[in-house]
Amino acid sequence: MNNSIFLNKEDVVRLTGTKVRKLQVEHLSKSNISFKLDRNGYPQVVAQSIVQSNNSTKFNGNKERVISKPLKQAEGE
Repeated sequence: MNNSIFLNKEDVVRLTGTKVRKLQVEHLSKSNISFKLDRNGYPQVVAQSIVQSNNSTKFNGNKERVISKPLKQAEGE
């Protein structure tokens, strides 16, 4: 990260996992990370907002697989 208050494009790609602007915006919105779009449509993320969100949300990075179970059938059917 550089000395700017905003994340650079590489950091935003690393944060969102994509280079596509539309998908970056979608990911940031779903993750409740505040951003503004620049005049070219790229999301500008304030670096301090990432530090704050990391302190307020604990996430260990492990993805858990959800196993679906069949619903119980109503009795008498």
